[in-house]
Amino acid sequence: IFNESDFSEESIENKIKAFQMKKQKESKRYEKQKNKQINPADKFISLISQTFDQYMYIYINEEDKTMKTNVDNFVKQEKWDIDDRAENKVLASSVDLIYYMRTCVKRCSELTKNQPFFEVFQLIKKYFSYYSKILESKLPKIKAEDVNPNVELSEKQERMICLIINSSEYCSKMCSQVQTKIIKDIDAAFKENIEIKQQKQEFSQLVLKGTKVLVAGLQTKVEIAFSTIASLPLASWEDIGDQSDYVSQVSTFISQTVPLYHDWLSSIPFRFFCDTFVGVCIQLFTANILKCRQISEGGAHQLLIDATSIENLLKEMPTLTRGPSNNSNDSSFSTSRYIKNIDKEMDRVKKLLKVLLAPNEALVSTYLNIIKSEGHEARFTKLMNLKGILKSDQQHLLVQYKKQKQIMINQKKKMKSKNNNNN
Repeated sequence: IFNESDFSEESIENKIKAFQMKKQKESKRYEKQKNKQINPADKFISLISQTFDQYMYIYINEEDKTMKTNVDNFVKQEKWDIDDRAENKVLASSVDLIYYMRTCVKRCSELTKNQPFFEVFQLIKKYFSYYSKILESKLPKIKAEDVNPNVELSEKQERMICLIINSSEYCSKMCSQVQTKIIKDIDAAFKENIEIKQQKQEFSQLVLKGTKVLVAGLQTKVEIAFSTIASLPLASWEDIGDQSDYVSQVSTFISQTVPLYHDWLSSIPFRFFCDTFVGVCIQLFTANILKCRQISEGGAHQLLIDATSIENLLKEMPTLTRGPSNNSNDSSFSTSRYIKNIDKEMDRVKKLLKVLLAPNEALVSTYLNIIKSEGHEARFTKLMNLKGILKSDQQHLLVQYKKQKQIMINQKKKMKSKNNNNN
């Protein structure tokens, strides 16, 4: 059956080589398969997780009840105040909440990384929202349509609102950290669905709402002072001197209120408070000037002095403090944007007062040159009334105003058309 050639030296050598090549291929195939094998411990954990995942709804339901109980207890134990010397001025309940949520993530990730873990994530979002609504319920209600809301705040309330603002800012930041941790630990199939944007926005909106309440509280105080402008004898004012009493009142309200916000709030909410209050304060000042029946030349000069004093008060506001503080709010106002904003807003008030100083025969040209595009007929009529110009004389000035304004409009159109043609 065997040929002699099968036992030749050459034949035997070829068979040995073929055998060696076959063994090498089998060895490579074995190593490759070996590398693909799952770590026995990981495989065991995976099998355990898959086995119990179908029963994890019991754990989820229990976690839901436990989360609500714990959040309610955190809030129940909250004192809503803190020592002035505390370094981190946030509510204890917010710190407890974040610590608890992190614990939940760690505990669940050790049991499963699949659907049950994703459901725990949904619970975490649910109770972040639940907590933000509890904080919001502590703020005085302000209707969106209220231009001049009446909000009276005690110092105890102001301290609580500052803590709510800080805690909301803290929770918003921590939401991102919790999200990052879950994305890292959860199974790849769920990673793209892990987002907590809505809850972050809820806390961010709470920062804005709380800050607006603080603005409304100070606005309510200074409005009392500004409301006395209309009762001053500005029609016959002659004794021009230091700032008026209402300015001193405004100064007192600001110095009694703002230092707490400077020392307690972080830089972003405090900056927002200052920027918002500047607009509100100057608007109140302007509105109460326009409520006057008549303002003489002496009265206009006095209001210009008052305007400068108010301007300086607002510029100094960001530096008001109760004492040495580790807060970074002083450095946050190192730019000139805040000062420029005050200059811009107060310049409008000063322009109106300068128009009141103009003689009647130069009123139209002064108004158009100073107020420019911001001027309108109703405001011009109001200024004529403030100057005490008789109704019979107003009609002539109004006709003159309309005529000169139309000339200015036509000149602008010609200039614009010329520039377009040149381009």
